[in-house]
Amino acid sequence: MRAFLFISVLAAGCTGYNPDLGPNPFLCGDDNPRCPEGYTCELNGTQEICVEGDGDGDGDDNSLTVDGSTDGSMNGFMCANDGNLEPNDTTADAYATDAATTMRIFGPLSICPATDKDTFKIALPAGAARAITITVTWDSGTALSGAILGGGGQTLMPLSPAGERAIRACARDLPGGANYYAQVSGTAQNNYRIQLETAAACSAP
Repeated sequence: MRAFLFISVLAAGCTGYNPDLGPNPFLCGDDNPRCPEGYTCELNGTQEICVEGDGDGDGDDNSLTVDGSTDGSMNGFMCANDGNLEPNDTTADAYATDAATTMRIFGPLSICPATDKDTFKIALPAGAARAITITVTWDSGTALSGAILGGGGQTLMPLSPAGERAIRACARDLPGGANYYAQVSGTAQNNYRIQLETAAACSAP
């Protein structure tokens, strides 16, 4: 998906915020609106920060943008705004997660345009072998596809249908001390959520 405004949590040199609010990034609030007017709450690593934008500042997970031309009229499909995770088309620029120690759910995200790929990094620490489970769901539209990839980008396990609007896979006995990846793609634009989980063994769907 095309890149969207992304602000680092590094305070030094940060100039993307309203000067009336000071030069430093600030965390989203607990109650709505979670950010001041003109700012949106976006995930930055493991923190949610207020980023200057056109949202209403409520910080809910329904941030959408029209994919296409600059006037937003290319085909009318409303793509979820996941620009703070982009670019992440390949293993080289995969979005790093802490899913090796904590189950993570990201979404809504988007495959926009149809040639887009979203890649998420899971770095297993050294030690006993682990299983990685990936689940992708969507509310409507064209089915998505995906895979669990090895450190060299090779497919270890494709995601298979797990219901009407879901795909899932579990790769077991993966050696620690290595990087693994979840990658999502499609043949048409669509929005989705992804769950990344590691455990000693694969769990039942």
